[in-house]
Amino acid sequence: MRPATSTVDTTTAASAARHRSDVGSVLDMRAGGLDPAERDAVVFVNRFTVHASAEDFERTFSETSEFMASQPGFVAHTLVRHLEKPGAYVNLAYWRDEESFRRALAQPGFAPHAAALRALATSDPNLYRPALHRDAAPAAGGTGPGPGRDTR
Repeated sequence: MRPATSTVDTTTAASAARHRSDVGSVLDMRAGGLDPAERDAVVFVNRFTVHASAEDFERTFSETSEFMASQPGFVAHTLVRHLEKPGAYVNLAYWRDEESFRRALAQPGFAPHAAALRALATSDPNLYRPALHRDAAPAAGGTGPGPGRDTR
């Protein structure tokens, strides 16, 4: 049994802390520079069923994430882990447009990342266009993100 302070645990904790701010950006896509009403924006939704250790998958996914984040048109992503099903993950990746997303997949550097993930998990990838976005209303007497807004 590994001690709780292992390198992997620390890396995972550091990665989680680093990405907490990304969650806010994804939840309010404008903070990441993408107005959800932009007609060309796309959201890549990829469900993973992991057949390796969660630590290996998350570490490998983080490396893929760094590569994708360096690609033009990438806005943000969030990898979420199912609360009750070990090995079940969903990635939500926001892109300015479909062309940028497709160009990133065609980069020679992407193939090794895709192969590494396929060795650890099966996936169900799909591409979507935002159809509706609503901000939360501000809390009574507080300063929230602003009035509820439908961006259809």
